[in-house]
Amino acid sequence: MTTIDLNKELLVIPFANQVLLHDYNTIIRVKSSIGEHIQQEMDQGVEYGIGVTLKQNMHHSKLGENDFYHTGTLIKFNYIKKLNEHYQVNVHVLERVEIKRIVL
Repeated sequence: MTTIDLNKELLVIPFANQVLLHDYNTIIRVKSSIGEHIQQEMDQGVEYGIGVTLKQNMHHSKLGENDFYHTGTLIKFNYIKKLNEHYQVNVHVLERVEIKRIVL
């Protein structure tokens, strides 16, 4: 079993209408601006992020900390693929985590 230090800042990936099953590889679709950020993080060696469901509709122009639940899912980035209007990110779902603070 691998131990991961979660007492640090991780990238938060907002999503809606997606179920992440524990210990499963899955693909999440993200808009280009989020995909570009994930790609930059991966290029710098970042392997982990936190998938978080939004409380409301995802089309807010400005999201605040209160728009997110404070329980998320730890994911490991396997690879990312740029498509026409979005990115597909292949992730391995690890476990549920508590989020102490979201910095936007």
